[in-house]
Amino acid sequence: MRDISEYGNKRILIVDPDIGTINLLRLMLSEYDCVCANNGETAVKLYSKFKPDLVLTEIPLPETNGVELQRKFLK
Repeated sequence: MRDISEYGNKRILIVDPDIGTINLLRLMLSEYDCVCANNGETAVKLYSKFKPDLVLTEIPLPETNGVELQRKFLK
């Protein structure tokens, strides 16, 4: 297994309406720089600001869904 330091300071955007899930993922991914959102609107703003290396998103979100959100990120 590779040492986490080999990956540098990677940033992950976590998008989930459940704060408990966000907290669990942040704990599990504590080696990474995590930014978090609980809705699609905030996620789009954070994506534009931080340009994460990876996005983890729940599929059903309050005003959109994870698939549509990923499409917005790719534009």
